[in-house]
Amino acid sequence: GNWVFNSKTGHSSVYENTHLISSKSWSEYEDFPMPSDFPDYPSHFQMQQYFESYAKSFGVYDKIKFEHSVDSVVRQDGKWLVKFSFNGVSQSEVFDVLMVSNGHHTFADRNLQRLVRVPEQAVRRPRQGAGGPGHPRGLIGGA
Repeated sequence: GNWVFNSKTGHSSVYENTHLISSKSWSEYEDFPMPSDFPDYPSHFQMQQYFESYAKSFGVYDKIKFEHSVDSVVRQDGKWLVKFSFNGVSQSEVFDVLMVSNGHHTFADRNLQRLVRVPEQAVRRPRQGAGGPGHPRGLIGGA
């Protein structure tokens, strides 16, 4: 993620000594306060810990597949068939919902970005018409 300082990838969004430029009270999630022992302006490492802790607390972390390559995504009977590979082994799974996060320093496959088009109105007012005809429940975003 953006808060990871990691020289093994060959790039990083942060310097080794990066800290927030907004206070933790203005940056934390309302339903998940930052730890009280964090300073007013947490470091990139503390932010990484905070986001990982948030994802684990809400049961999301274990569902994330890190370092996997998505080979194809096909809409099938109202669900998503995702073919992916990890360490040279191809696999597939079927999902009810699809969210694509290609990363800050990577380029998304343009065909993948065209899978779901969300009307501008649905983005401004997500509850209005979401999931109805022409308003799919999904959003594909890329950096």
